[in-house]
Amino acid sequence: MQATWRLGKDQTELKMLKQEKEDAEKDHKEMQMLEENNMKRISEMEQELVNTYYITETAISGLNSFEGENVGLKKGMEALKLYAGVYATNMDKALAKEHEAVKNVKQGTWRSAHFMRIYLLSSKTQLISNNNKRMPTSAWTSLRYFYSSNETYLPSLSR
Repeated sequence: MQATWRLGKDQTELKMLKQEKEDAEKDHKEMQMLEENNMKRISEMEQELVNTYYITETAISGLNSFEGENVGLKKGMEALKLYAGVYATNMDKALAKEHEAVKNVKQGTWRSAHFMRIYLLSSKTQLISNNNKRMPTSAWTSLRYFYSSNETYLPSLSR
């Protein structure tokens, strides 16, 4: 009887131990699954971080290139402004010479209309070469026509 009682007690204890073992294995499996899920999440977050880093680097690189291009454009604009100022000054000087020459012709100080044409043409040619700007073909054609047509556009130089 004592052996039966002891066997019943041992069976209960054995069942309890088996239950504890099953619970421990179940807890261990749950912990493994949680660790695997956490590792996957961490891996995904790291990948997103790397992607964000590359996107940021690309944006910074593009911004730097745009800033460099902007600086170049600003320098070009300043150079064009300076060139326009020099061009305007040269144009004003040429116009002043032309007005003076026309005034001299009207006063009869020029001996010949031929010299007047040469002077005006050389002044305009010099202005164009000083500005390093090539006139369109139609402008040269008009100048040639203007200076090769009859001399009725100039006042009479006879006294």
